[in-house]
This record gives sequence, C-alpha cells and structure tokens, in this order.
Amino acid sequence: MTFDEFTKKCWAEHAEDSSGVANRLGDGFGLIEKIEQLAQFAHLSTHVFGEHLGEWQRGIEFLDQLKAISKKQFDLEIEPGILRSIAILKYCLIENAEGKEENFYVGLVPSEQIRVLASAAGALTAQKQMGRGIAAFHKAVDAAAGLAKDDPANRALAVGANNLACTLEELSPRSAEETKLMVMAAQVARKYWEIAGTWKEVFWAEYRLSRSFLKADFSSEAVMHSEKCLSIANAKGAGAVEFFYAFEALALSLKADGQSCQSAIENAMAQFQLLDEADKEWCNESLKSLEKV
Repeated sequence: MTFDEFTKKCWAEHAEDSSGVANRLGDGFGLIEKIEQLAQFAHLSTHVFGEHLGEWQRGIEFLDQLKAISKKQFDLEIEPGILRSIAILKYCLIENAEGKEENFYVGLVPSEQIRVLASAAGALTAQKQMGRGIAAFHKAVDAAAGLAKDDPANRALAVGANNLACTLEELSPRSAEETKLMVMAAQVARKYWEIAGTWKEVFWAEYRLSRSFLKADFSSEAVMHSEKCLSIANAKGAGAVEFFYAFEALALSLKADGQSCQSAIENAMAQFQLLDEADKEWCNESLKSLEKV
C-alpha cells in the first residue's frame, strides 16, 4: 500500500471509526517517502486525535514520533506542518490557555498562530468545549485583520469558521449568544472563502449562511443566501449535487418564510434523480427532510 492509498482509506473511514483509524495511524510511518507527506500526515492525525477523539495528549505524542521521523529521514529540525499541528493540540490540552500562548506558539510566526487558533477553535467546539473554542475563534478573527490575500491563514480561518458554524447549528438548546456566534461564524467563513477558495467553496459558504440564518430564525436572510447559492450554480454550470442543495436550501427557507416552496422541492427532487448512486447516498438525508416539508 502506498502513502496516498493509506491516507485516502483513513480519511474515508475516520468519521465512522475514529478510534480504529487512530489505532492504525502508526502503520503509515513506514510509507512516508516525501517531505510534503509529513504535513499531510500531521493534518490527518491532528484531525482524528483532535476534533474526533479529543485525545490531545495522545495526539501530541503521536506527532512527536512523526517529528522524530522527519529528523531522521529528512534531517529536518522543524517541519512547519508538524509544529503547527502540535501547537493546535497543545492549545486544546492546556487548561485555561488564556495568557499562556508562549507554551504553544514557540517558533510560530503570526500567520501560523492564526492557523493554530482557527483549527483549535474547530477542535474545541467539536469536543463541546464551547467557551474555549469561541475564545480561540475570536482571537483568530481579530488577529487576521490585514492578512495578505495569499496568506494560507485565510483558508484556515475559512475552514475553522465553517466548522464552528456547523457545530453550533447542531447544538440544542442554543443560547442567544451561541446563535449570534453561529451566524457570525458563517459570515466569517464566507468572507475568507472569497479570498482563499474557488467558486465551489463560495457556493458552500452561501449554503452554510442559508442554513445558519434558518437555524437562527431569520428566514428572509436564509432565502436570500439560498438564492445566491442558486445564482452561483447557474453562473458556473454546477453539477447536480450543487443544484440539489441549492434547491433544498431554497425550499426549506421559503417554507420557513411562509412562501410557496413546491417548485423548489420539485426542482430538488429532479436534481436528485440525476445523481450517481454514491451522491444519492450522500444526499439521502436531505432528500428525506424535503419529503417531510
């Protein structure tokens, strides 16, 4: 098995079997052949040990092993991706991290610090440490003012903001403060995907905004952003998956806004029939929600 095959399999299985994938990750050490694979492996490991398992210390110890391999195999004192990943997990591990940045920011430039904060925010909120996750997110947003357009921290902030919005959407009950933050996170994701992403990321950012506004009971705003999804899909010649979700978002938001949604439902159903079997399976839960409208 090659490194790419191994990591692809891990990514495919990690959501359903996080513990199993974590236990198998060490098998990938012997498959590393290129320097760029170090950062890819560090990202995968941090995501599994962090967002999915919340096993911060175990993840740090695993990444320390990866750092030792990078030194032995490639003679690297510091591999930025590994260092950043360790910093993310250390931030999550340290209780009451406020004021203790020196413990995990050593060797990181400001741009890297923003990436750490954005990723840590997603991991902490995924593990229901809402207060710390929210604090990390606000610090990342504040620090990102004035970033150059080509700075990779833009993408990290877009991902972190999107993940935070998703987590807060699923939270029930949700306080007024958390609802406000949910919408803000979706807006931040949209802003930074415009800078760091393609039209597809912008499309999904508009979809996220529609969903977040719907969860916040701002139905007219939800309609507006679902219409933007549809506009982007039309302008870019999107595939059936994007059109299905654009019409799904439009149907749900129109229903919440007291408007007729039958045409949007019918269009979503028609797009569903154009999907291949794998995409149908992915979209099936959303289809069921439409059938209940």
